[in-house]
Amino acid sequence: MTVTLKSSLSWIDSNKDAREKVLELLSHFNEKDSRDELGIGSIRDRISDLLFPGTSTIQTRLRYFFFVPWLYQEAEKKHLNDTESLKIIDQLERNLITSLMQSDDLDGVFGKTSGTTLKRLPSSVYWSGLEKWGIKSTDCSQTEYFYYAKELENKRAQFEKKIANLQKRNDDYSELQIEKNKSSIWHFSLPKPPKDFPNSVKLKITDEEAGFIKEQLRCHCGESLLAYLSLNSYYSQDVTVPWEHPQFENFDFETQKLLNHAEFFSIIIHGAYLLYNLLLADLSENKKVSQDYKNKLSEWYQRLHSRDSQVFHLDNWFIEDFWVTIEKRKVSYAEPILINRTTKIFIESWVGILQLKDPKFYKLNKVKELIIEREKYLKGARSRFTNKKALEQWRGAAGVNELRYRWPTAKQFLKDLSTAESI
Repeated sequence: MTVTLKSSLSWIDSNKDAREKVLELLSHFNEKDSRDELGIGSIRDRISDLLFPGTSTIQTRLRYFFFVPWLYQEAEKKHLNDTESLKIIDQLERNLITSLMQSDDLDGVFGKTSGTTLKRLPSSVYWSGLEKWGIKSTDCSQTEYFYYAKELENKRAQFEKKIANLQKRNDDYSELQIEKNKSSIWHFSLPKPPKDFPNSVKLKITDEEAGFIKEQLRCHCGESLLAYLSLNSYYSQDVTVPWEHPQFENFDFETQKLLNHAEFFSIIIHGAYLLYNLLLADLSENKKVSQDYKNKLSEWYQRLHSRDSQVFHLDNWFIEDFWVTIEKRKVSYAEPILINRTTKIFIESWVGILQLKDPKFYKLNKVKELIIEREKYLKGARSRFTNKKALEQWRGAAGVNELRYRWPTAKQFLKDLSTAESI
């Protein structure tokens, strides 16, 4: 197993796009909120994308949405070939770590621990978000960037000649100016970097940058909760989950409905993960941990069945409405999708078991088989229920945190917007 993994990673080392995709995938397994032992990631990510488009669990601070384009613009100035340019941008991103470490705000600095040996650079973490928010106007990968940048530079030069000729004749050149502005990988209104960038830099954004972000979210993700909270300056430090936001009643109907579904799904799937860990504890013959999970399951079960005042509880949660809400919602920033049928069957079976209202449900063989067979289906030979080495790697908890749908990332971005400074 180890040899195969090393071989695979060495193969992608020469392909930057493939390497970044694999590193992104691996990074998700380091995030407690993102572990997907029972294959519900497509649901979690869909809800997250609808609420907070362009975000990810491994993004840290908002100003990286400016650092990345500024560094690429800096690399463009070198006029090198594509291979050399990629080396330059790699070095610039690593140098940025050193610059940020000299500031007085280190919270969220990429490479704060690993330094310039960092494997996952900010550009790969923010690249998709830059496009989603309309900051990156051209659909291109990181390896394609400098090819397109040269093409667009030549195109802008042609526009400049035409505009100069029209100016000499005192003719209107406004349409050509608009076309010239569009001939860039980055949005033409992107604020310029500080004069001392990237040698001296900090994570706090400016008022101008905050205004730009809000406008991009309004134009490109206007129906999202992220845009609404950003435009209305609704940052609340004490809110741990989005459905508990004090402005909930001001959200539009569709957002409230989505949040209600998101909350209830988070609760019901939490029980499946508690049972998953209980079964692993039993298999490991760890009586102390096993009893701990039995206690947690009992507490969770009581919580689930005591939901009388909330919008949804087991007796009135229509799962078909849940699927329609997350799959078919028509918004400009997220196309309708279809959740895998086997995932749907697993969720529907789990809900059906809970609706039997048996406090000792977790002792039923059919319930245990549902969890075990789901994990075996997803992991095959790597299943912890059949693979002794995989079981030994279990550390007593896997995927047990309740879903928050990237709210911590969104909340940090809202905080950054709320503390923007004038310069």
